[in-house]
Amino acid sequence: MELQNEKSPYQTPLQSNGVRSVSPLTLSKAAAFVVAGGVVGGFLGGVVGAGLGVYVPDYYRGLFGQGVNPLQLGIGLGAVQGIGGGVLVAVVLIALFLWHQQRMVVLARSGMAEGPTADATGKPE
Repeated sequence: MELQNEKSPYQTPLQSNGVRSVSPLTLSKAAAFVVAGGVVGGFLGGVVGAGLGVYVPDYYRGLFGQGVNPLQLGIGLGAVQGIGGGVLVAVVLIALFLWHQQRMVVLARSGMAEGPTADATGKPE
């Protein structure tokens, strides 16, 4: 089945300068994304730590001695490490998004926004 309209309904519309319109990343959106990354990372880290504490309790006993509760220690350490990992991943994703957005603006201003239609020298065909 062929579409009547060649524009994809899944692509965001182009602005007058040829750049796809994307809602701007505000400071509050970025902060919310970082917090969400920390929450998700903390939860997943706590789950992994709990799994280690239940199924491999000697891991934590070997690191911290015999007088520890491996389940509690696993949840606590996993959550703290997960929060750090989640925040780090969120910050890297935001940086990549902003870099990509800036790169698209630069390409649009130079007339190479099409990307795949450019030849090997970078000039549009």
